[in-house]
Amino acid sequence: MRPGTPILLNGGVGMVMGEGTRSTPERRNIAACAELSAMDGDYMGGFVTAHGPECLTSVAIPLPVLSADDIIRLSVTDDQVSLPVADISDRVPFSVATYADVWQQTDFTVQVDPPMQCLFCGPCTAAEACPTKAVMMGGGIMRSRCVSCGTCVQTCPNGVYTMNAGALHLQDDSEATVPIVLRQSDRSRAEALCEHLRVQLQRGSSCYDTLILFRQTGNRYLRSVGGPGSFLRCKRDVFESEANPLQGGVTGYA
Repeated sequence: MRPGTPILLNGGVGMVMGEGTRSTPERRNIAACAELSAMDGDYMGGFVTAHGPECLTSVAIPLPVLSADDIIRLSVTDDQVSLPVADISDRVPFSVATYADVWQQTDFTVQVDPPMQCLFCGPCTAAEACPTKAVMMGGGIMRSRCVSCGTCVQTCPNGVYTMNAGALHLQDDSEATVPIVLRQSDRSRAEALCEHLRVQLQRGSSCYDTLILFRQTGNRYLRSVGGPGSFLRCKRDVFESEANPLQGGVTGYA
């Protein structure tokens, strides 16, 4: 990702400055900037931790697709993304799972079901434990704060909050299954930001003519977006060729 690439950072228009401080050749990350006053609070937030606050940032990046090879390189779904598994005591990976364990056939948000079944059993352990202070007395959730981490699901003694967060299936000799009890990523907000970027592009608010956004859902489809002079108008054969691994699943031709 080149410096100067336009992005949406917490809903505000920004750009890539270069590689982040924790970037490695195996797992690259970016450093980005945007004007704080232009950011949308719905896409940003933070955790309260034992060592202080930890900021949460949402980034959507438009990618120009100019060839069938680009599609192949970008056609990565959750089951193809490895997820190292480490012991919390030393953070040394000892096995591996995939993102599909976290995001496929799981719930993206915490539910209160049935609504308002709080028993008012005393000091609310879920509210005290919530790292974003989203839980309210009486079984309510402030959705603007909630990042669906699942802490309330684990700490409420009466089962007011529910969420299927999935389980890691270790790809080693043990073939063990490890339940996921805490998430630090909010997939629903990530997809909402991608949709926001798509709308921005359709309105012509990008320097790119043609971009493609991936939404890694269980349906495994691509959504293409074209502006004036769209590359897709004359290169539809790229998307319908045998080289496209998701052929037949592309929607939204310009």
